[in-house]
Amino acid sequence: MNDTNTPTQKHGTATLWSIESIITEIQEIADAGLNGAIYRANEHGERIAISKDEILDLILDQATLALMNVEDLKHQIEALAIHHKAKTEQDYLTLPVVDLGGAQ
Repeated sequence: MNDTNTPTQKHGTATLWSIESIITEIQEIADAGLNGAIYRANEHGERIAISKDEILDLILDQATLALMNVEDLKHQIEALAIHHKAKTEQDYLTLPVVDLGGAQ
């Protein structure tokens, strides 16, 4: 696989669970690849184990997707923090004035 095959995703959809799923898939690819259990068909339809380079390409693609998810999740958290800060400041500025009586 090359750069044109890099996985894509919609922004704002990453979760910790999606990242965990990708990392689990990376582990499964690595384990199966090291055990020679990932195959592809050749031109005669025979199953042949994929090469270590192809396994590394699969792992790299999934790692890229995981990093994209982490970056997306960071942006989601930053947006939430900015929204929360703005709401907190707005709430503070609109607090009612309380007369404590006797204070002149």
